[in-house]
Amino acid sequence: MVFATSRIHTSFFQLFTDLFNYYNGQDINLLDSLDKFFSTLLQKMFELLNEDYEFNPTYLNCVSEIMDNLKPFGDAPNKLSHQVKRAFIAARTFTQGLAVGRGVIDDVTKFGKEGSCLSALMKMRYCPMCQGQGHKILKPCHNYCMNVMKGCLALQADLATHWEKYLDSLLKVGDRLQGPFNFESVVQPIGLKISEAIMAFQENSVAMTQKIFKGCGTPARKGRKKRDATKRQTFDGGLPIIPTAPKNRPINLEQMVKEIRHKLKKQKAFWEELPHMICQKKNMAEDKKEINKCWNGRAQARYLPEVMKDGRLAQNNNPEVDIDLKKPTTNFDTQILQLKLITNKLELAYNGLDVDSIDVADGDVGSGSGSGSGWMDPGSGSNQNPDISFPTPSGPVRTRRPPKNRTPQPPHRDRSTPPLWGPDPTYVVPKPTASAPCTMVGNAFLVLLATLTVRVVL
Repeated sequence: MVFATSRIHTSFFQLFTDLFNYYNGQDINLLDSLDKFFSTLLQKMFELLNEDYEFNPTYLNCVSEIMDNLKPFGDAPNKLSHQVKRAFIAARTFTQGLAVGRGVIDDVTKFGKEGSCLSALMKMRYCPMCQGQGHKILKPCHNYCMNVMKGCLALQADLATHWEKYLDSLLKVGDRLQGPFNFESVVQPIGLKISEAIMAFQENSVAMTQKIFKGCGTPARKGRKKRDATKRQTFDGGLPIIPTAPKNRPINLEQMVKEIRHKLKKQKAFWEELPHMICQKKNMAEDKKEINKCWNGRAQARYLPEVMKDGRLAQNNNPEVDIDLKKPTTNFDTQILQLKLITNKLELAYNGLDVDSIDVADGDVGSGSGSGSGWMDPGSGSNQNPDISFPTPSGPVRTRRPPKNRTPQPPHRDRSTPPLWGPDPTYVVPKPTASAPCTMVGNAFLVLLATLTVRVVL
């Protein structure tokens, strides 16, 4: 059979364009897109199998309308549509979830450097020297450091519950991507599944044609014309050649997702453990066992006050950092809202339900102060951070270091004296780490889809 492949290229190209655009955040109904593809494919196949008849647009629309009753492609459209929808929703929401997490981290780590916190840090570092203890190079007592950090990171500790729920939902979607919603297992065999659908139609083409003629009427025959063999290509069985992706592929999305899930599991208690992580550093505080040979804020002696619990409300009696409980925390509350919203979207994606894309223009992602966008804008410096690189589905990730924060400078000291034990009071909060697979995964989805699109359409 002579098959004009150029006549269906537009349909294939439009389908994969819709898949690309959906993944990149456009409001596209995947089921409608796939229905339209199979409807157009049915029209093209029907025309090619009945070249002796004249079909106008009205007649072809009738052919599409009775498609659901005839099921010319068998169950292939329904199965493929269901699989594609679940996989694409999970993949897009997963990468958007990572992007939101990045935005929240960027904004939350800016909180806590108010005057009371900086004063407590300055006192913890420089008071031993002011009291004539500089020659002993005393480090703060561990519990002293803990109370300072509990006060400075009080807001971050309040994020812990929402952060854990967010990561749980993100991990669940990642588990789906490694199992029934596996992106690769859905995207790679699309060409083969469409070929099987075409074959099912061809095998029943005579019966299907009779049913269509009965439902839409018998069209008029057209005059025979010589077929231009130079514009057509012959294939065995009359089916279009629809290649699949190569087996030896350079991208392994499943492995990437696996590595990301492994790293994310370690970050579930990050905000609660953050004060401990900081005070365990040798240049920040004395070892826990050295309870008497340390600086307690007044002298070399044991630090007596108890260590405060986590959270802002628990700092009311913090002896080291004054917390104004009446001060509004609008920007911080915005970050909690972002985590709640993306957690809800991730739960919907986990259950295979429709999920609205995150629109940066509508302020769906980022802080109330405009300093933390969920998507990474390569041209914006507000969301760039060298310590963590979450992916963006819309392009290569570019990071740059933010400008150094300006903080009160310590008093001048004689360079001949021994160096002080600790860092500048402009402490850097360590952030959840994300390696190369986390940076690459968003674009890897697109690369796989692009590769298959080129092979199918061209």
